[in-house]
Amino acid sequence: MKKKLIVSLHDGVAALSPENTLICHAPLERAGALCAGEAGIFCADGCGVIWRFERETLMPQSLGCGGPGICDLKLSACGARLFALLGEADCVLMSDAHTGSPLAVNRCGCNPKGMACGRDLLAVAGGESACVHLLHIHTLEHLGEIPMPGPVYSVAVCGNTICALCMSAQLHTILAVWRDTLIAILRLPGMPGCLHAEAENLYIAVHGGLYVYSLASGTLRYVCRMPGRASRLLVAMEQMVMYDPLSECVFAAFGGQICSGARDISMVMPC
Repeated sequence: MKKKLIVSLHDGVAALSPENTLICHAPLERAGALCAGEAGIFCADGCGVIWRFERETLMPQSLGCGGPGICDLKLSACGARLFALLGEADCVLMSDAHTGSPLAVNRCGCNPKGMACGRDLLAVAGGESACVHLLHIHTLEHLGEIPMPGPVYSVAVCGNTICALCMSAQLHTILAVWRDTLIAILRLPGMPGCLHAEAENLYIAVHGGLYVYSLASGTLRYVCRMPGRASRLLVAMEQMVMYDPLSECVFAAFGGQICSGARDISMVMPC
């Protein structure tokens, strides 16, 4: 089954077909960070409230607790817990995905940038703290920190491997790969964008380009030039899709522009 692309826009949340045509639209002023799963589609608005929409019709279903500067939303693998990264408050909020009720909150980093869920942990790109912060996926208990070679902009969890995208003093990108200890550091031209893990491959977006790193072989290859500096990468509609916050545009990695005026992207499988 083909995955649908979900886009948050200045005026609402939209679902796009594989042909990039509008399927449905839900009005929401200053829609922002997105995530989607079996429990529904979640989107933060400009007031820091988290809305839950029905997956097929985008009908609003409930409102949940949020907070200032929500820059990322993630669902646990079981879909029962929703994590909201409050960049302006330097913390993570965990809520019940179905009711929106808050369950726990914990501090992490300085102006944190993003999150990734593992089986038992939540990894947070700690921003200016130059660490990846590890929290327990069920309790948000602080499990430790992994020092990184610069401010951390994105993080990915691939089994027992944690990858972080950092910025160097020269404003270029450093990829750090950690597995019990630091096993690889790769330097790439351009400012850091984001990471996306897909099977044994780690996709790396930097300013102006896309790379893929093989977690199995430890090899890196350049894939293509890409506009802007992606803050989100995903595979939807049988293609790699990126969101560039500089231009507020969504692009296909090997095609053209999909839409403009965007604030975030996610994907959902048909029911």
